[in-house]
Amino acid sequence: DLPMPARHLLPNVRYYSIISQRRPFTIMVTGTGCWGRCSYCAIPEAPRFRNTVSAALDEVRHVVRAYGIREIDFFDADLFAGRSWIREFCERLAEEGLDLEWSCRASLVSVTPDLLRLARRAGCRQIYVGLETPDEDALRRMHRGVGPDKARQMLQTMRDVGIRALGFFMIGVPGETHASARATIRYALSLPIDYAQFSRMIAKPGSEHYRELVATTGVDYWREWVLGHDVPERLPNPWSRIGEAAIDFYTRLGYVAFYYRPGMMARSLLRMRSMDELQRSARTAARMLGVPVGRR
Repeated sequence: DLPMPARHLLPNVRYYSIISQRRPFTIMVTGTGCWGRCSYCAIPEAPRFRNTVSAALDEVRHVVRAYGIREIDFFDADLFAGRSWIREFCERLAEEGLDLEWSCRASLVSVTPDLLRLARRAGCRQIYVGLETPDEDALRRMHRGVGPDKARQMLQTMRDVGIRALGFFMIGVPGETHASARATIRYALSLPIDYAQFSRMIAKPGSEHYRELVATTGVDYWREWVLGHDVPERLPNPWSRIGEAAIDFYTRLGYVAFYYRPGMMARSLLRMRSMDELQRSARTAARMLGVPVGRR
């Protein structure tokens, strides 16, 4: 029953993501909630609602025709959840023949080779996937359903059908050591992915790991923050065996090691479509090294 977002109030031509390639660019959400049970995430606590395929396609047509949108990033927690939904959506979107590319987030539990081929035919250019760590014990503790072997297989399938993959990786996972943090970086470098994001593991409010954090420390940090009280700049991470300085170090090291490989730099330059994209990438690359960068 909700109307479409009031995009007419926004300067749509100014928006982009770090790795978007076409403009005008916008984001969309076809549903809320997630069927996953990841121990650090608050999304599973949310109600799960989803637009009909027809309503989602109506919004796609609207943004293309009214605002000239050429790239959409679907922000659903897992766009591929509900295979009959995504199959119908991609089949009907492919029939539209729109000058449009799109990206989305998807769990590797949800994707299949035939769905990936169909999504590519419908204009899917890249998929963001949570890979986190190769440590299978940590994956089990976080309730992550796909281990490194299955992940590698599905990522190769994405590359084979022409869909780029962005992998999300975490430093500071349960039981994290210096050796396992380095293993996560090596894992990222070994995978057939085009982009990587390295993040500190943070327990979101309402999540299983956050309840563990409150029980361990006796402090409800998110509640205190919402009430305007002083809280630490970084939430404690009692399930990791390395400290905050080490977590920050390995997070930055992951970015530098992944993106500053000669082959990766060459591939990044070859797929650039515009001077605007080149400038954004150059600014991002400089920030990775801690170089202050202005708008120009």
